Amino acid sequence: PDVRLAADGLTASRDLVAAYSRRQGGKLYLRVDLVDLRYGAELGGLDLVVLLGWGGGSTTPPLGLRERTAHPFGAAVVVRDGQDHELQDARGAHAGAVEVSFRADLDFIELSLEQADLRALGWRGQPLDFQFLTVRDGAGRVADALLEENLLDRSLDAVVHEGWYAPRRAVFAPVVVGNRAALSASYLRDLCWSQATATSEGFPTGLWRTLESHAAHGLPVSLHLSGVLTNAIGWARGSGRADGPAFLARVRAFFDGNPANGEGAFLPGLYVDNILPYFEGEANRRFIARAAEVYRRRLGVSPGPVFWAPERVVRGSTLLELARAGFTHTVIDRAHLRTWFGVDAQGGKLHRVNGIDCFVVDPSANPFANEDGGPSRALRDLLLRRALDPDGERVAVYVADWEEYAGRKGNPNVPDAYDRVLAWLSQRPWIEVADLVDLAGRGWTPVDHGTDPSLPVETHEWLRHACEESYDHWYYGHPLEESLASLRPEVRRGRPHARRVGDVHTPGTLFGDVWAAVRSAPPGGLRDLAEAAFASGLYRTAWHKEDMHDTRRLTNGAYVQPDVTYDELSGFSYALAVHTGEAATTARAARWAAAPPAGPRAVAEDTDLDGEDEYLLMDERLLVVVERDGGRVVAAFVRSAAGEGYQVLGDPLAFPSRSREVGWEDEGWDAARNSGFKDVWLTGPGRSYVNDTGSVLLGSASLEWTSSDGLVRKTYAFSAPGALEVRYALDPAAGTLYTRLGLNPHLLGLADSGQQDLVEEDRGGVYSLQKTHDGVAVRVSVAYADAGHTAQRNAAASDGSSASPRNTAFQHMIELSGDAPGFAVGLTAEVR
Repeated sequence: PDVRLAADGLTASRDLVAAYSRRQGGKLYLRVDLVDLRYGAELGGLDLVVLLGWGGGSTTPPLGLRERTAHPFGAAVVVRDGQDHELQDARGAHAGAVEVSFRADLDFIELSLEQADLRALGWRGQPLDFQFLTVRDGAGRVADALLEENLLDRSLDAVVHEGWYAPRRAVFAPVVVGNRAALSASYLRDLCWSQATATSEGFPTGLWRTLESHAAHGLPVSLHLSGVLTNAIGWARGSGRADGPAFLARVRAFFDGNPANGEGAFLPGLYVDNILPYFEGEANRRFIARAAEVYRRRLGVSPGPVFWAPERVVRGSTLLELARAGFTHTVIDRAHLRTWFGVDAQGGKLHRVNGIDCFVVDPSANPFANEDGGPSRALRDLLLRRALDPDGERVAVYVADWEEYAGRKGNPNVPDAYDRVLAWLSQRPWIEVADLVDLAGRGWTPVDHGTDPSLPVETHEWLRHACEESYDHWYYGHPLEESLASLRPEVRRGRPHARRVGDVHTPGTLFGDVWAAVRSAPPGGLRDLAEAAFASGLYRTAWHKEDMHDTRRLTNGAYVQPDVTYDELSGFSYALAVHTGEAATTARAARWAAAPPAGPRAVAEDTDLDGEDEYLLMDERLLVVVERDGGRVVAAFVRSAAGEGYQVLGDPLAFPSRSREVGWEDEGWDAARNSGFKDVWLTGPGRSYVNDTGSVLLGSASLEWTSSDGLVRKTYAFSAPGALEVRYALDPAAGTLYTRLGLNPHLLGLADSGQQDLVEEDRGGVYSLQKTHDGVAVRVSVAYADAGHTAQRNAAASDGSSASPRNTAFQHMIELSGDAPGFAVGLTAEVR
């Protein structure tokens, strides 16, 4: 802190923080850190004096200062400005040259002088004593003296001995959190690296920037990626740094033990970072295990001791569950401690709650704000207080979404600002940038709050304010918050869903019954896929729209401006949650694979639990699920001779339509995802049939769908084991019908290893797509122009993105067309 204040605006430029010395190559190097060295401060606002003592000498400092030193000096470095600096003897006579560098960007001054000049003054190489002083030009008195508490007695009593080190350092721990649903490849490629969205200085934005900055400055970082985002990025193949697999390879290098590649710690979490308290028990355990498998495959890491709790929404029983899962640490916020124990964060200490040691986020440690080219004054002051604190077991933890670090969450200039802050921190030996796994292994003594399973659900301050002080209000409802649990969405307009959403612990609800179907499915790849499909619908569970953001509190803890507006569920949360019934369809396929029929058959069954029947055509090799709306194939599965099932069409892992109707699928060319035989356009009437509520005639082993206007009739029937024939009959005036299929042979393999070993072939009127994963090749083929088939394939069909036809996560889109009066297409799949 300042010893004396002055009103010239340069007080912080004279405020000494730290000093360093080094002997090398016959020179003595010195450096002083200042709170905020303004550019040009030395031109009339700052002089620097360094007294060097080795026994005896003068007690009167240079520059006519009125103070006296209690430690006689034999030489003094005097820096008046960038051009006027020298080494003086004890009497003030010139004794040698001094080289000086003012680094206003990094807030320090560097000096060097010849050791020979000191020897000429009587120094014999023994350890030196230093006194570091700053002076305002013309003031005739010391402005600040390192380690000096006050100067009222005009005596300089503090001295720094050469070789002395400060006993502790401030510890700063940035945490980078990546959590998204399985969004489109074009979005994720741009999120990794974008020159279109640039900083004001013209530099790219994107996730790469964070990794580059930490590697360049040699500083570790704590990283978290949800399992589904990791897989979605891995799918998003592109070029250069806008390539998802290349980005994951760069992330992986941070954990390979080679500091040259960057250093960091990975914080494991859940497959889709669902909100923990509402899935306690088997669901969370399976989601943790699924995420761990993704981390092993994609990033080469195993779960460490520090678990990432999504949005820091936890309660007492959640922490006990994490402890039983083998984790020792997590991250919480000040709000948890206030609510649970009525205490503050106690300056960065660890807090042990229900057997879990909790790091506490410090919102004042924001590294995104720049002040005079470096950190904000708030962050500088915080770190200085921590460095001076006698308790060294404290850490300033800062958490933000990776998109924010990347400049993709409102402020594109964050990557440049953050890089400047890291550069500043990297030049401060009294500040340690550490990762949470390293800190977790240091054996720090936590503040122990004992065990209490009944601690209520709590979260970070912004979210607490938004959800009326409890996340339960977002999940179960509140007069001002729409309830997810009570939500009964429409299957289509005017037709409510058979179930309210509910929760996994309540039978008779969508979540409860879907999870029961998934849990009871036979073990194998399809059950694993069903778990992932269910989890994929839980991203930021029950998230709401929010329009009030003032989180200031009164002294009694009440909010200055409480959230008093009604908030609906966010569009993405709604869309994902109401499509979780698709996981039950995958679970049904697992039961088919375990016990297939002896021959072809067709049955009506509500596989997705929405209260309306789907239509299943199956034999011992192939299962196809058809929806009444549009007569679309919403899922298809192939069975190996060994009885293992694989999904080849339909994509419950990817982000769905945002429509509030569960049964709706996007009709446009830019659809979020595609089912099969999705009739997007008929030229005669100029309309789509994707969501047409046609009629269905179900045979013993066939299905006929007729559009509501009678212009399109579509028949599904087996032509041979594992071979489905699809015949279109069109009204003579109907024109040309365009239909799309979203193919995903071995969907779980596509999620786990992306487009690697994904091979397409178009030969003799048969289009095939084959994925090989873990030694298993799964192939799906569409016969459109071979013998007996008369459609055309539009190889240029696109969804309008540069990532088409693989823009949808884990799916390849093809488009066929055929003319009136009709055409036929064959669908087969096989496991090799």
